[in-house]
Amino acid sequence: MKQNLKRVLTLSLAALMLFATLMVVGCDNIKDPNDETKQPTTGGQSDGTGTGSETTPPDTIYDELPTGNYGGYELTILQYDDKGAQFSVLMDIEEDDGTLINSALWKRTINVESRLNVEISLLTCETTSDVSDKITADITAGDCNYDLFSNHSAHLANQVLNGQAISFAELEVIDITKPWWNQEVIESTALGNGEIYMGFGHINMSCYDAQCALFFNKSLVDEYQLGDVYGMVDAKEWTMDKFITICRNFAQNGENLYGVGAYPYVGAPGLIYGCNVDFYGKNAEGQLEYLGLTDKMYDVYSKMGAMLLDKTVANLEWATYFSSFATEEELFLICNISGMKYFRNDKVDYGAAPFPMYNEEQDGYLSYTTNQIQGVCVSFETKDVARAATIMENLAAESYKQMNDVYFDQLLNERLLRDDKSKEVLAMIFETPLVLPVNAVYDLGLASNIFAFDGGDLDIASRVEACRSAVDAKLKEFYGKT
Repeated sequence: MKQNLKRVLTLSLAALMLFATLMVVGCDNIKDPNDETKQPTTGGQSDGTGTGSETTPPDTIYDELPTGNYGGYELTILQYDDKGAQFSVLMDIEEDDGTLINSALWKRTINVESRLNVEISLLTCETTSDVSDKITADITAGDCNYDLFSNHSAHLANQVLNGQAISFAELEVIDITKPWWNQEVIESTALGNGEIYMGFGHINMSCYDAQCALFFNKSLVDEYQLGDVYGMVDAKEWTMDKFITICRNFAQNGENLYGVGAYPYVGAPGLIYGCNVDFYGKNAEGQLEYLGLTDKMYDVYSKMGAMLLDKTVANLEWATYFSSFATEEELFLICNISGMKYFRNDKVDYGAAPFPMYNEEQDGYLSYTTNQIQGVCVSFETKDVARAATIMENLAAESYKQMNDVYFDQLLNERLLRDDKSKEVLAMIFETPLVLPVNAVYDLGLASNIFAFDGGDLDIASRVEACRSAVDAKLKEFYGKT
């Protein structure tokens, strides 16, 4: 998808700093980590892997959308109402109150309802489990109270594995190559043979809210003479070894000083996956296979993991890792993009940086997102698959038209970043391929906390190998079903 952000950031950043463009791209992270030639490709290039935003500007989306007249049918969507997200784009807006976000959402819904002669009803749940339980009960009873459902990707994955969602192969009118979908993230959740069940993109902007980045205290970098972070980033010299050295050097200056702060289950793994490693690859048939612990993954974990498990260098405590950055006790903070809103009124002079590469030979930086991103599925019990797919495609496209500029204008202009260089780097971060790890989404026998950053040890080899039989059995079971 991510090229669909190019238009808004070109407009916003040109006025601020003459920055060229922002092309937000994703990547299929299901690759062979041992093969450095299999780097993710940037969407929208001549290889045809992009999402086509160059040929689909927002004002012409209607030329390419499926149409229909559904006689006032009420389409019902069940969604987890994630209060932590910056914006939750499947919200139900009753009227145009004049605020930018609500006005865009209202126009999105009204336009789709008018175009297709439908009524869109959105029901929200307070917890992710509530969504899963209600969908399960609805499908078991055969009631069809919900046509679509939206939830954190890990919860959707369980429902996919339980046969509760319809494959995109049956949703013929949905075109994931369009700029309103994040094609690469969608394909990264496919379990092989092109079987796709979850849609990610503008239909729910948590796809971008949940993207993680490194934020650093610029004043502390200067005070302790730790180097030119932006210079290293620009020169493609921002590597794992340099990051670790900077973190350790800073932490040596005081008992309560930390090189990096992160939540162990959310942000910290980004430092591993930013080095282009994974536990899974794909076989010749396009199906997932378990790679186990590759030599490269072991090297990354033995260095980055050792630092993150060192409590004198890394602060992974949930209660303090965020606040310690605000009190200038941490040099780096890993958090998702929506977390920037908490620094709006702080005095910390901070900048943004991508996750460091494995080494300078790596073909570019990688971004990382968590399984908190919300996807959208079509319920197995929907009575008219074509109707549900048509409305879903129209909602995604109209969200792209109405929300794209609004979302990123606010992200850039509400003082979430304090200087032009930080905004330039944030644009670059959005441009980098986006990794959504398989083991963070699907319960395939390999625990999502396999790195044990919550107080475990460095013996990852035994943990990974111990999972092999369970992973192989689950993969065999799934492919037997499909």
